[in-house]
Amino acid sequence: MNVQKHLLLFAACLAAPFLQAQDIHMTFPHLAGKTYEFIIFQGDKTVMKADTIPSDGKFTLAVPELNRPYTGMCRWLITNTQEGGGIDMLIPGNDFSVSCTDPVPSENTIIYANNNGPQTLNRQYAEQQAIYNRFAVMEQSLKAYTEKDKAYKFFTKEYKKQVSAYDAFRKKAARESHYSAEFLTIVSITLGIPPTLGGTETEKARIIADYIANKMDWDVLYTSGHWGGIITAWADIHTQVLKDETLMAKDRDTIIKKLKPVPAKEFSDMVTILLNRKM
Repeated sequence: MNVQKHLLLFAACLAAPFLQAQDIHMTFPHLAGKTYEFIIFQGDKTVMKADTIPSDGKFTLAVPELNRPYTGMCRWLITNTQEGGGIDMLIPGNDFSVSCTDPVPSENTIIYANNNGPQTLNRQYAEQQAIYNRFAVMEQSLKAYTEKDKAYKFFTKEYKKQVSAYDAFRKKAARESHYSAEFLTIVSITLGIPPTLGGTETEKARIIADYIANKMDWDVLYTSGHWGGIITAWADIHTQVLKDETLMAKDRDTIIKKLKPVPAKEFSDMVTILLNRKM
């Protein structure tokens, strides 16, 4: 080995630990002395670390080495206090910092550095919720009125307008951040809201089942904290609404082919348990 190659190898060895590190640097001086839990999600399981905030309020949350690089949701919870509290954060796959000098941390007083994921997610959620709330009002209004009523035409127009607005929002959100857009879709599905608004309850169920099997990013789902909720929703739709065993088997095979060995086994095991309960 010549000197140049030796130096390059030596430099690479030194750099490796730093390239693999994934830390969240926290500064919460008013929470000094309180205990906490730091949780990341792996399917229906969690990886947790518990510790105490030091006297200066500065500490580091480190993603476990086995889970690096990690892009996904995490949860930081204050424990052993009546007040409780904590933060759900999107980890973007790199180091970042979180700080708050306010005695009572809130969305407006917590500052993120080198991570715009939480702000993007919160903003997108608010925008999505505003559209869906308007849609829900129009949907209920159309059920309360008939075509003979003067207001029916207005409600129909507004209903279609919100359906289009929801589609446009989803496309825009995906361009801004694939993870947060997919995470919002996952959360919505757990609430029974399909990726495309409108239709009968059966049509909504069919849209959700199709999305889960053919369009969902299962890597995002695996780190979302909603793994079990989505799989349960998928099984319920097939067994209680669609009731098509051939389609369910096809969807099941489609999903398994997308997954890596460990998530594939976890998915299969959960579906088996769910189906056995329903028999």
